[in-house]
Amino acid sequence: MTQTTDSDAPASPRRTISLAIPSPSPTHDYILTEPRLTDCPHITAIFAHPIKNIPIYKGTLSIPNPFTLELCEKWVTKNQANFASEGAVLGFMIRAVPKDTGGDGMPVGWIDFRRDERLLRDDDGNLLKEPPCGVELGYWLDPEHGGYGVMGAAVKAMCDIAFNDVGVERVFGQCFVENAASARVMERAGMKLDGTLRALVRKHGKPMDCKQYSILRHEWEALRTDR
Repeated sequence: MTQTTDSDAPASPRRTISLAIPSPSPTHDYILTEPRLTDCPHITAIFAHPIKNIPIYKGTLSIPNPFTLELCEKWVTKNQANFASEGAVLGFMIRAVPKDTGGDGMPVGWIDFRRDERLLRDDDGNLLKEPPCGVELGYWLDPEHGGYGVMGAAVKAMCDIAFNDVGVERVFGQCFVENAASARVMERAGMKLDGTLRALVRKHGKPMDCKQYSILRHEWEALRTDR
């Protein structure tokens, strides 16, 4: 990926990915771009909405509530650094671009993956960092833009990057067992259920069971060949 000096400059073509939406919206097209600080007021407005924020907060673990402008700016700045350096986390803003006016559009969601770098020891007890074998997906979407297959298309785009650019062997994701919508996203992307991980995390002090889905390189390549 190329680097830019102005973090809020329009994304270069290499940093913009058009999403192939299975049920196109009549009003918007959708793209992935690097995050920008100018996105923060709109993002915090989504999380401050009394109805929109409910499914997002219920379905995610790490987003604080309330998600203030200051916290959002720190989050975007951190992800900009990861994007520029191709660090352990690679994330894209999901943007809705009006079909009638075009332009850069507005941020309506997020998707990223984390490189699964396991620390191992050699026979002498020295720590070795193995190349990442897999990456873990994370995502959220403004409910107003649900129903078109936007997130499913974003997951497929990230799988392409993970397998083709990063060279991993496995992409996986987890969701709370109650989050049927997130499970459907992964299933429709071709990911298979590995199983249910009991009491994997705590949310508001309550142990939460999570479903885990994954897809391997050869499975993804087979799906791409069939399309």
